Amino acid sequence: MEAIKNLSLVLIKPSRVFEWIRENPKWWVPLIVLIITSVLFAVISAPLSADLNQKRILSSASNASPGQLAKAKEIMKSPILPVIAAVSAFIGIIIAILIQSGLLHLGAYAFGGRAKFTVGIATVAYAQVPIIIQQIIQSIYMATSRNLAASGLSALLPIDQITTPLGVFLGRIDIFSLWSIILLIIGFSVTYKITKGKATIITAGYWVLGTVFTVLPVLISTAFRTA
Repeated sequence: MEAIKNLSLVLIKPSRVFEWIRENPKWWVPLIVLIITSVLFAVISAPLSADLNQKRILSSASNASPGQLAKAKEIMKSPILPVIAAVSAFIGIIIAILIQSGLLHLGAYAFGGRAKFTVGIATVAYAQVPIIIQQIIQSIYMATSRNLAASGLSALLPIDQITTPLGVFLGRIDIFSLWSIILLIIGFSVTYKITKGKATIITAGYWVLGTVFTVLPVLISTAFRTA
């Protein structure tokens, strides 16, 4: 019951929640909620993203053969697309949490912090509550408007550019991500007993690394598509 209550309490009294996590590394509650909202977001956004990509392909039809266009339409209109998106989101979230927890755990250890790895997982999981809120808001928006939700500064771009490398990069800069980063800084400083300065360096380093690995595949895909 305490683990469920801390989902909301981490937003207003984060230090108290992370002190509790240090002694009670129960990570499964926020992780389950994150998986549910991520899968819901993926299922709703998949057909909208596919439709946007189809329009982009058709707008540059002169560079594609009739066979390529037909195959693209078939894939993007496939009823199995939401299923693939849901499974990918489920697996992706678990892998992402483990990687993030592992890297931040190692970073904290390098700066003299000490805690069990399960404490790191719980710290990361509870720091995702702002992302959970973001996904709920965006899912509601997409379900009602039938338009893709633009994250962060990508909202400054035309809707057909939010999946471009620039759009993906700008989408990494938003208030919910910043909120989550702040929680990570507070969390690791409390659970691993390191200074907030050290926790900031570790978290900022992870954000930069995550941004590179998020934008780079889109950049490569765009380069191949326009070659």
